[in-house]
Amino acid sequence: MVGAGGAVLASNAMARTSDDLERITQELADALAPGKKDVWAHWTHPDFVLTDENGVRIERNRFLAEMSPLPPGASGTIKVVDFSARRVGDTQVTTYALDESEHFHGEDLHAAYRQTDTWVYIAPAWRLLAAQIIALRTDPPAVELPAKLWDEYSGHYRLPDGLSLEIGWDGKSASIRKGSGVSHPLKAELADILFVPGEPRVRYLVQRGPDGRVIRLIQRRESWDLVWGRDTNLTRRPE
Repeated sequence: MVGAGGAVLASNAMARTSDDLERITQELADALAPGKKDVWAHWTHPDFVLTDENGVRIERNRFLAEMSPLPPGASGTIKVVDFSARRVGDTQVTTYALDESEHFHGEDLHAAYRQTDTWVYIAPAWRLLAAQIIALRTDPPAVELPAKLWDEYSGHYRLPDGLSLEIGWDGKSASIRKGSGVSHPLKAELADILFVPGEPRVRYLVQRGPDGRVIRLIQRRESWDLVWGRDTNLTRRPE
């Protein structure tokens, strides 16, 4: 049975380990822009593998070989935030966000990622065994469209099995509702390209026939499409 003193010592050791890994993680992030291979070579396990934000698996040798400083005209910083660690025996799993700011040929860019790492303890230190990154997407800027276009979009659409989708327009704002679900605000990225705030992976693409009338709505989730045909029997035509 572990006494109170032992529990406190174990807790302090755990806190130190978490703080150490957060510090090392920031060190690894700082090494990316200048292409400091030695930092990554030191902290990674020989069997390290990275799954990047595009889903590409990259082994340690390839990762180190391809690492290089940002090219002329580009500079940037990456800050590790929202860091947490969980330990089970000689394994630690950490998760955190990467807040990236980049200056690219006169333009300022910003991106955010979520990364999960697996660390293993090989005396006398922890070594990074695996890392997986996902991009944290944000909504695109919304543009104002003429009421005439929203009138053209408004109406009912259906999937082949009959599930319905409705775009509503009250003269001031647009909404979208699937089946008997709740309505959500609908915005425009560009004319005939729509989105729901909070769903940055999805776009609604308006398709028109030869006469210019709206004939279907394509719900595109990255590269996957759902095609909603226009239900002309239930569609409200603009006046």
